[in-house]
This record gives sequence, C-alpha cells and structure tokens, in this order.
Amino acid sequence: MKSKLILTKKYSLDEIEDLCFSLLPLLLGKKVLFYAPMGAGKTTLIKQLLRNLDIDGNVQSPTFSILNEYFSKEIQDYIYHFDLYRIEKEEELTQIGFEDYLDGNRTVLIEWAERLEFFKPRNALCIEIEISSLNSRVVRLSNLH
Repeated sequence: MKSKLILTKKYSLDEIEDLCFSLLPLLLGKKVLFYAPMGAGKTTLIKQLLRNLDIDGNVQSPTFSILNEYFSKEIQDYIYHFDLYRIEKEEELTQIGFEDYLDGNRTVLIEWAERLEFFKPRNALCIEIEISSLNSRVVRLSNLH
C-alpha cells in the first residue's frame, strides 16, 4: 500500500495537548494505525487524544484486554482503542470480532498496527512516532491508499 504524507511535527510532552487538538479533526471517523517503537509514546498520544474528546472515566492502555471502548461527550459517539501487542497470530482477531469494528464511520485507534496484514483497513490513516531525543518526538501522519 502506498501512503501520502499529510503532516510532520516535532513535539515534546509539554506540547502534546496542542498537538492532539490539531490532529483530532483529521482523525475523527477514521481508522488510525499507530507505528512506533516500544516506549515512543503511542499510548500517551492516544490518551491525550481521548482526553481532548471529553471521555468519561479513566483512559487506560488495552494491552491486556486488547480493546477499550470509550464514549466521547464531545462527539457523542464511541471510540475504539486496540492494542495488538499481545496478538501472536492475526487470526486471533476474528475471535473478538475485530473486522466488525472496522465497519462504519467510528474512530478506531490501533496500536502495534504492524501486526496487521489481512485486517489492515483500506484508506486508513497512519501515525508514526519517532524518538528524536529523550524528551522529544516526531509525529508523521499519512494517508494509506
């Protein structure tokens, strides 16, 4: 699949809230694939995105549950957050009905998207996070075709 770069931005943890406010309009209603090494801040970025959407309750990583579902008072809709780190075979995703979450116009955020081949959604957005220093990251948003 080819990709088209939409945005590149360097940021620090102090700037993450502003970064998320600028990203949100581009991500809502999309399937978003997150690519980054361990410790780069995928979950931190997603937590802030969800906070900016006025989510009820505590936002946590779904590393062990694989899926967390949140209701946003801001957009009056559900957002699905997957963490595929523990998935060993893509076939395991059929057991949780993963493909059903890809239907429709709801926002789906998927960490460790490199584990997807067959279930990789078409026309998804990709967020790559690169560690540039201890306190600095570079985020790249692109569109998959």
